[in-house]
Amino acid sequence: MKYEREFPILGIANNSELDCLITKSIDWSYENEFRVIARTPALLGSDFDELPLAEKDFVPFPPEALKAVIVGANMPDRDKNVISTFIRESGWDVSLKVASLTPDKYSIVV
Repeated sequence: MKYEREFPILGIANNSELDCLITKSIDWSYENEFRVIARTPALLGSDFDELPLAEKDFVPFPPEALKAVIVGANMPDRDKNVISTFIRESGWDVSLKVASLTPDKYSIVV
């Protein structure tokens, strides 16, 4: 992730096609976020060949690479249950954490 004070500028001259996907406000830098961005078979032979190839819309990675899944404070319970079931059935050692809003600040805690 790149944390910046200003929006990325997307253009042909600056070669920043992926900047819009990997840039967030510097206010979120405490998250230390990591994103996995992959290409589909339709993008083979494109400028994105350095990206991993998604297999059936998924990017394979070793189970030990994922430690936790954090869901948003306002995520519907039905969606949380789907994610929880997926984690449980995967057999991976992954925790599910739910973010919550701080009542007296503009912040979120996990």
